[in-house]
Amino acid sequence: MISMNNTDIIISICIFIQLMNDSLASLIVNTENGMIEGSIGYTVDKNKTYYAFQSIPYAKPPIDNLRFQAPQPIDNWEGVLPTIKSPNPCVQTESDNIIGDEDCLYLNIYTPQLPEITKSLLPVMVWIYGGGFEIGSSEYNLVGPDYFLDEDVIFVAFNYRLGIFGFLSLGDLVVPGNNGLKDQSLALKWIKNNILNFGGDSNQITVFGHSAGSVSISYHLQSPLSKNLFNQVIMESGTSYCLWGLSRIAPDIAKDVALSLNIDISSSKSIVNGLIRVNATFLQKKAMETINLEIRKEKREYREEVRLLRDENTAMKEGIGNLKKRLDQLELV
Repeated sequence: MISMNNTDIIISICIFIQLMNDSLASLIVNTENGMIEGSIGYTVDKNKTYYAFQSIPYAKPPIDNLRFQAPQPIDNWEGVLPTIKSPNPCVQTESDNIIGDEDCLYLNIYTPQLPEITKSLLPVMVWIYGGGFEIGSSEYNLVGPDYFLDEDVIFVAFNYRLGIFGFLSLGDLVVPGNNGLKDQSLALKWIKNNILNFGGDSNQITVFGHSAGSVSISYHLQSPLSKNLFNQVIMESGTSYCLWGLSRIAPDIAKDVALSLNIDISSSKSIVNGLIRVNATFLQKKAMETINLEIRKEKREYREEVRLLRDENTAMKEGIGNLKKRLDQLELV
């Protein structure tokens, strides 16, 4: 039988405490905005250890006067910021229920190894979720990182604003629109500037997404705002040429939503000032009611336009030509 005296026990306890402290210390990562603390997880298939940093803020909360504005870079913070819980999704409609929060511009980073134990920098995969620019989130249960981590790849996912909160446009400088895409671009910039601190190679960033995520990537490939922020892309089911990927009626929707809320529409500023004061849940409800009506109207008008064309070949050429013209005039920045 093995016996231990008091000295051996004390030494063992000290070693255990030191190992625990070393493990905890390894979860503290320094970013350009401040220090964050993560948590440890294990992959489903291979039970591989990984480090999770969830709800890292990459922009100021787009609330109050920042609602409908381009995202603002997050301020630096003092101390250590806990990043151990999945962020709330952005405001959206799910099965007729309004869920989410306006304070939603956060990203999640999952890495199989941290810099101090990294022999070589790892490639990075950044996921942009789909959902027609109306639904979706970076929630762990929806976009788990396990498979990528088992393959020694860092996985990143982030939230971006949806619906009226992310894509309200009045077609002018007051609200030019596409703030949801600008959220994405700012998130990509944060990742580019900070991924080295998580053991990632900033020159091996692949952005991938499906549906609206794929359409978003198509726009980022064309936008100077996103230039040099990633190296490769994987586009799954969607480009900027998809009819649903570019709204022709955004200013009309904005005005109709304002009218449904008895807001003065005499100027863009009066519309924005009115919409800013509306409760987020109620605004989302009214916006979805209006958007559904406008989409049905747009589809009817589009079908009439196509019906008047001479044949299918002409319809195809005319449709793409008009869309390309609108795309060339689109401002992402």
